[in-house]
Amino acid sequence: MVQTSSPEPNVTRTALIFEGGAMRAVYSAAMVEALIEANVNFSFVCGNSASTAHVANYVSRDIRRMRHAFTEFPSHPEFGGWGTYLRGQGFFNADYIYDQAHLPDHPLAMDWETFAASPVNYRISAFEGVTGETVHWGREHIHSAQDYLLRARASSTLPVIMSPVHIDGQTWFDGAFGPTGGIPLDSAEQEGFDRFVFVMTRTRGYRKGSARSGWYLRRALAKYPALVESFITRHTRYNETRERIFQMEREGSAYVWAPERISITNGNRRTRPLMRAYEAGLAQARREMPRIREFLGLDPLVP
Repeated sequence: MVQTSSPEPNVTRTALIFEGGAMRAVYSAAMVEALIEANVNFSFVCGNSASTAHVANYVSRDIRRMRHAFTEFPSHPEFGGWGTYLRGQGFFNADYIYDQAHLPDHPLAMDWETFAASPVNYRISAFEGVTGETVHWGREHIHSAQDYLLRARASSTLPVIMSPVHIDGQTWFDGAFGPTGGIPLDSAEQEGFDRFVFVMTRTRGYRKGSARSGWYLRRALAKYPALVESFITRHTRYNETRERIFQMEREGSAYVWAPERISITNGNRRTRPLMRAYEAGLAQARREMPRIREFLGLDPLVP
């Protein structure tokens, strides 16, 4: 079976943190499959942007949905592209990807029953465009598949190319614009964790460059001043967070899993290269799983 009921967590002192990354998250999506098959069951998981899918599928232990979400589903004609963008639905068609995914005949129908019954605690993050507030939504905010999917959409909403999401009278955008620049370490730390497994979507040597066209952003997003400032300065926060994470790794309080190499771009929708990236990520995750288990204090895998 690719989907099983959720066992009690065997990892309670360490948080699992997924970085976002649009279609690059196909590589890290494979870590969900590897962790489930290796019986590594965290009590807490968090993510933002594209990795809200990782959080949902890890909590509900839905390997089939995880694999399909980043390999075959992006080629669906309703997924997005310039056609949906010109129709006013956004470059990524969030109405179809998120708002309809609670329906049983949707290609990514969410298994709410298994998700809701899981003992795993979770958080997904979003950024408020006017005030600059970052929120980390969890079980106390989410009571249905629609609740989760709406917040996952908010957490994944890229300005200009996607329509903003309104929840409780506020306007929300991609959680990557928050204080850590895209890796929700702050979410896990607020829950009291000081040990972490980070699942990254960029290679170890990557450094984010500064945003271009600041003048255009200030004009196009004038209604959202906090978002504009965060967009322009995000690279600094992101690079600082990565430096802190690698320092944690050197000190022994973090395990960092980062792609050995990845050529997928943000907008890649072709099934074949996405499948190759997923399989490469799965192979790397399986190779590193004994070291991950050792870091977590779990017994070695039995061949």
